[in-house]
Amino acid sequence: MFKLFFQKKYNEKLISLKTAKIHNNESGFFLLYAIILTSIMLIIGMGILDVTLQQIAYSGVDRESVRAFYAADAGIECGLSLDFALNKLSTSTPPGTYTPGGSEKVCNASSITITTTTNPPKFTFNMWLDKASASNKSCASVTVSRVINADGTTGTTTISSLGYNSECPLIGASTRIPVTERGLMSVY
Repeated sequence: MFKLFFQKKYNEKLISLKTAKIHNNESGFFLLYAIILTSIMLIIGMGILDVTLQQIAYSGVDRESVRAFYAADAGIECGLSLDFALNKLSTSTPPGTYTPGGSEKVCNASSITITTTTNPPKFTFNMWLDKASASNKSCASVTVSRVINADGTTGTTTISSLGYNSECPLIGASTRIPVTERGLMSVY
């Protein structure tokens, strides 16, 4: 019986050692598997992060382009309003600078300075948008040109408006602010 007891204990230890060797070999496999799986997840996560950052950058460019386009559109509307509704851009307007006075509102501004030349008739002005917020200013540089026919009547009128996503005085200045320009033209 004594021998049987030791034989049984010896067999149990032998089985236990064999099992331990098997587990030791498998534990290295699971570590390798975990490292490979973690690397794959990291690569996928970095790819998603890269796509997200590119989309954020594109949306900022898009927003600035839209601001410049809306400024150009507002410049065209202002030129049409000054020409048709207020009759401030007639060929009889003397050369020089015109600033509306009193409570007269022009193009959503308290005043707008229009510079005129006579040969050929040309009217230029800048208008600012978003004056309420200092960080969101945009402007339009508008030129209204007229063609005078041989008989003295007014021919075609061209309104060209260049909209910017920043203030007009900053255009052409040596600043590090990126400027987006969009242009529109109306001929009638």
